[in-house]
Amino acid sequence: MFNGSNAKIKQPKRLAFILPNASKWIGGVYYYIRSASLLLSRGKEFEVLLVTEENLPSDCLDTVNSTSGLSYIKTDIFNKRSIFRKVIFGEDKKITKFCKDNSIDAIFENANFLGWRNPVPVISWIPDLQHIYLPEYFSFLTRIKRTIGFTLQGFFSRRVIVSSFDAKTSLLSSIKIDKRKIDVVRFAVSSPKVSSTSINEIIELYDIDKDFIFLPNQFWPHKNHEIVLHAIKYLKEKGYKSTQVVCSGSTNSMAYKSFSSLKEKLGIGRELKVLGLIPKDHVVHLQNFSKAIINPSLFEGWSTTVEEAKSLNKNLILSDIAIHREQVKSKVVFFQPSSYQDLAMFIKDDFIFSEEDVNNENDEETYYEELRKSFLLAFDK
Repeated sequence: MFNGSNAKIKQPKRLAFILPNASKWIGGVYYYIRSASLLLSRGKEFEVLLVTEENLPSDCLDTVNSTSGLSYIKTDIFNKRSIFRKVIFGEDKKITKFCKDNSIDAIFENANFLGWRNPVPVISWIPDLQHIYLPEYFSFLTRIKRTIGFTLQGFFSRRVIVSSFDAKTSLLSSIKIDKRKIDVVRFAVSSPKVSSTSINEIIELYDIDKDFIFLPNQFWPHKNHEIVLHAIKYLKEKGYKSTQVVCSGSTNSMAYKSFSSLKEKLGIGRELKVLGLIPKDHVVHLQNFSKAIINPSLFEGWSTTVEEAKSLNKNLILSDIAIHREQVKSKVVFFQPSSYQDLAMFIKDDFIFSEEDVNNENDEETYYEELRKSFLLAFDK
């Protein structure tokens, strides 16, 4: 176990966590806030200031208000600054002033190159490299920008966090970076609290079947929702009934419009129900009472959907990709992510899932120690 003996901390180190836009990536917001609350729950080595350009969701505010050492500030200073001055001059004076005014000792960020002589140590989180492995989902310019951005982060950040050993292998094979500064921090969640709202109320509210499979991913191209539609269509053509699939996630995207058009074209009705963006406690209810949780994704850095399912000890239906194999060892069935015939077998209404009494929950203590170690190492020069 890392004890931080080389990092002599007397007063709490104040960390700035730069949050992504919640309307575009709510999972990223939850990742940062979950990481902050866990980091602060075991001692007084750190304080965390969440930096956001928009209002926090109500459940996130509850976490901030109930966690000692956690606070937030609303500003767009990190997301609206020109990268030009950071590259040419090595720093952004306004960001430097912000750090000084708020007594920031280090910054934890994603997709924000802060300059090659930024006076505050930076810990960068690189979630995945899907633009390299799934280039068809990115424009040429976006691929270039992401590669340059990750390279700059890797070169100038004090530490680089990735979420899995698979992601670390991908990073080292794709971008020149000193492997000694890469930390694998495997995100884990504890069993969530289920509100007093009954599942029958949730079922009635959203008009869904009592027997359903839950798919809580964002509607992004690489999440591969379309394969579920084709699997349902395949079963209908064969004369079989499928278990209803219930989806949550923002519908404000071109990917969702494409998905919705395909759903209509294939004649898929109540077999797949889209709820849109719903309260977090409703998501937990749906996870908890579902027949199984599905993630058909083509690519992941580390799947929060999977970790949340593991915390509830749920059966999982997962695309057969390396990261899913790394995350889950039991209570899971895998299908080829390009084969709707494979998937159809598992969403068929009479498919019987494993009843094995296995706790699939990840080790939260390991998550804490990996996260703590990375931040302490950021202060070692």
